[in-house]
Amino acid sequence: TIMQIITELGAIYNDSPCSLSTLSVEQIKAIRQVITFKYLDLPCNVEFEYGNPELDNFEYIKKRYFQDNVLLISADNNNSELLPSNLNLWLRAWHDYIHISNNYLFGFKGEFFAYLKHIEGQSDVFKQVLFSEIVLQTAYFETFGTFAETQKIVLLPISEIDSYIAEIKRSK
Repeated sequence: TIMQIITELGAIYNDSPCSLSTLSVEQIKAIRQVITFKYLDLPCNVEFEYGNPELDNFEYIKKRYFQDNVLLISADNNNSELLPSNLNLWLRAWHDYIHISNNYLFGFKGEFFAYLKHIEGQSDVFKQVLFSEIVLQTAYFETFGTFAETQKIVLLPISEIDSYIAEIKRSK
């Protein structure tokens, strides 16, 4: 079932060491470049806010987006070694734009389908990194009821990611 997969992925994220050091400088630059281009290509205004719990509410975000053409993004917990400073916020903006424009609710299934949109036409390394950033971190949250104290990059082999993608698509 989907809950078994989520629990398994949450445990993988919890138990695995950080793999960030295995990425080359060129790979990191390429990932950062994709995020920059995708952010700059967003067809809306973006505002970053601190301490607004409404930013976890899909309907609130969606209403503000369609009402004001403004995408509101939480600036809280913005601590990523891979994506320092604005880059992590820009990934969040691109990510939430995918949610809103495709009507993918927040929660594991919505995060998973947003992940699939993110990786269209991207490299295997990008696919691995965003699997960690989106799917594994969401599974951790769903499993343990809180976000991981320290965000980390857990790079699973592409074949394993592909297997999980197929399994999640099949699951109910």
